Amino acid sequence: KWRKLFPGNKVPLEQALEIARQIASALDYAHGQRIIHRDVKPSNVVVETKKGGGLAARVLDFGLAAEIRSSMGRVSREVRDTSGTRPYMAPEQWLGEKQGLASDQYALAVLVHELLTGEVPFASAFGTGDFELMKSAVTTIPFAAPEELPQPVRSALERALAKKSAERFASCGTFVAALEGEGTAAMPPGGTGRESPAPQRQPDASPPIDRPKPPSKKSKLVRRRILAILAGVGFLVFWGLWHTATRDREARLEEKVQLWEGGPYWASKNLGADKPEEYGLYFWWGDTEGHRPSGTTFDFNFSESNTPTYGKDISTLRSEGWIVSKNGTYVLAPEHDAAHVKWGGGWRMPTEQELTDLNGKCDWRWTTRNGVNGYVVRGRGAYVSNSIFLPAAGYGRGYSLDRAGSFGGYWSSVPRSDSSYGSRGLYFYSGGHLTYSSDRYYGFSVRPVQGFTK
Repeated sequence: KWRKLFPGNKVPLEQALEIARQIASALDYAHGQRIIHRDVKPSNVVVETKKGGGLAARVLDFGLAAEIRSSMGRVSREVRDTSGTRPYMAPEQWLGEKQGLASDQYALAVLVHELLTGEVPFASAFGTGDFELMKSAVTTIPFAAPEELPQPVRSALERALAKKSAERFASCGTFVAALEGEGTAAMPPGGTGRESPAPQRQPDASPPIDRPKPPSKKSKLVRRRILAILAGVGFLVFWGLWHTATRDREARLEEKVQLWEGGPYWASKNLGADKPEEYGLYFWWGDTEGHRPSGTTFDFNFSESNTPTYGKDISTLRSEGWIVSKNGTYVLAPEHDAAHVKWGGGWRMPTEQELTDLNGKCDWRWTTRNGVNGYVVRGRGAYVSNSIFLPAAGYGRGYSLDRAGSFGGYWSSVPRSDSSYGSRGLYFYSGGHLTYSSDRYYGFSVRPVQGFTK
């Protein structure tokens, strides 16, 4: 109904905020009466122009609303189902869990996103019509607001669309205030944190000492012998390291499988891992160093300010040497490709098309291997005996490792063509898997491939 006033499918920011403010007021009033709407969507919102100018928005159809049993401190049993309209359903609705006031706030945030961009979050997943993929996107994949939106709007949307209801705003009105830049939209748990100040070098307070006497001829001879021994030991150590590196590289050449005809060879383990079940290192997009957590904490802050590729469009990435054109597709340059830098020998990060083929040309089975959750991805036909294991390694955000054991995120080498902030990757959880875009500052895994660039 509101689309009739804005045929271009996008609503200017000022008018979108005016609409959102009135919807939020109506929802907060209902919440104060112990009522949850549970089906906030465009067709349940009437927007009209006022005679004196401006817009008037009304919320309709409380047919799915439920009374909150405040004495029980929870919602009634009827709101534990999955009633609602799919793109506007909060993660807890998809999972059949307890719903509350924050579920309406999530739907309002989806509506605001649609007003401003012309599409709902995770539109590509909803476009498939696949229930499990839609559920996976909403309940598992981290939401990243479009970069063309103002920063206060992006931050507010990302908090209101948080997977956990407790991480959203206290009310719909507070959410809209954050959209307008009032207060803070920072996520309460985790966050990006603050960098610790660099330790300052303290002046040397040691007392002066007497100058030593010149060494004798005997001591000089002993010193030469010690240096000769150390040089020999150094050579042996260097040879041992070189031999080990060569042996490891040769082993990696054997630890690879082809999963479909004409496809690349896939490594059997993640970059930085010693065996298939290990999570390995985590990388922001374009990072070649990688970071390993201690438990669930990193000593690196996965954030926008620590990601040099974040906020750069294709033209800038190319001019700065981050990407090159290969077979008609922009991919990370070899010196910025983590797999190539760390393993060499023709190894590289997979392209978006190769991750898409991995999704569609192989059979996926969620399993637990040696106590680690993940997918066994197996080839078909002549390649049915070939498989790899992708551990659900979670992802780095801020200083935290999140969702390890339930979610997997793997980078491709391909930036999103219409974005200055996102790049393509593979995402999965126990109920589904798909290729999608995410902000480049996330710390994701890398599974190297070799040959057959697509």
